[in-house]
Amino acid sequence: MSTAAALISAPSAVVSQDLRLTRGGRELLAGIDLTVAPGETVAVLGTGADSGAPRALLEVVAGLAVPAAGWIHWGGHDLLRLTDSAMSALRRRDVGIALDATAALPELPVLQNIALPLLLDGLSHRAAVSRAADLLDTIGLSGAGARRVGDLSDRDRALVALGRALVTEPALVVVDDPTANLSTDETAEVLDLLIAGCARIDAALLLATARARTAATCARTVVISGGRIATREVLYAPQALL
Repeated sequence: MSTAAALISAPSAVVSQDLRLTRGGRELLAGIDLTVAPGETVAVLGTGADSGAPRALLEVVAGLAVPAAGWIHWGGHDLLRLTDSAMSALRRRDVGIALDATAALPELPVLQNIALPLLLDGLSHRAAVSRAADLLDTIGLSGAGARRVGDLSDRDRALVALGRALVTEPALVVVDDPTANLSTDETAEVLDLLIAGCARIDAALLLATARARTAATCARTVVISGGRIATREVLYAPQALL
């Protein structure tokens, strides 16, 4: 069996080929091939004219956008052959999504916000809230469960977004950089909690960013240039990040 065929059949692995997506007359994805192994952490880095490409790729991977061409498999499923209802069900259970750190409902408390993906998937209120409460310590929000999200700092709102992405214990987590408005120390803390949270449930992570320092948090970085993957692996020396 080829490597690609083996990965297609492996739970939580992402395999895509020749993905193409155009928005506003610009081809953001111009033939992307990407493989993510189960449990692997991968940053997708795009800067300048390509700064929108990493998020576009994550939206395609999560089944939120349909590419103009190419194919994509994860968790043993051919995403482009799934019905809308099947894709929605698969996304609710197997994909943790944090593409907007402000997407939480500001009038609801932290605990209810984090429990929401479980409630939408049909879990009882008691069980959903219990699982969300268990996650609070893991994501650095111990004691904040009753606070309204609208009253939180940018750091804590980013952590709520991560909590919602992790609470279903998905096989794949896709995150658009949640640290844009945070201090250096807060950025390091949020990214550390994200990596640790994915490791705890053995989830693969795709992290979109326009910053090399953020990308260096992941085990591997792919760089998009001209809508294509220009560099399959980038290793950052610690001194280069100082």
